[in-house]
Amino acid sequence: MNCHDKDFYSLISELERVGILNLEKVERALGGKFSLSSESAGAKVFSGRDVRLSDVQIESIEYRAPTTGSESNGPLLIMRISQGCVGRLDVMRRYRSLELADIPHGRSLSEEAVYSKAEPWGSLSFGFPEGSPDCLKTVILAGK
Repeated sequence: MNCHDKDFYSLISELERVGILNLEKVERALGGKFSLSSESAGAKVFSGRDVRLSDVQIESIEYRAPTTGSESNGPLLIMRISQGCVGRLDVMRRYRSLELADIPHGRSLSEEAVYSKAEPWGSLSFGFPEGSPDCLKTVILAGK
């Protein structure tokens, strides 16, 4: 999947604008189709890989869509960055209302400090690993 014409913040803005309730809109924003990787009574899980933006590469994408009748909340989009660095201070400047939602517990350098903010459509969260706390690793958009 390729989105060379978009940078990280353009992608996040587009996902916030089109919303994550519709898988096809998410796929369009990320420039490719996802494959169904698992299905349970509560959700269908779709995955994608290797989205190249102009400034970072997203190594993995997971989209969880609740199934009809499940008690799950809305859809969940999880993206993990593998190359490039979106700086923590830059994220904090752009999203001033972020609150610390979770902290590393000392079990692994890959545990993340997570900063979140509520949105009318759900929540937006950014995770920074303990081993590299100045570079963004995980972005989560959670629908209501």
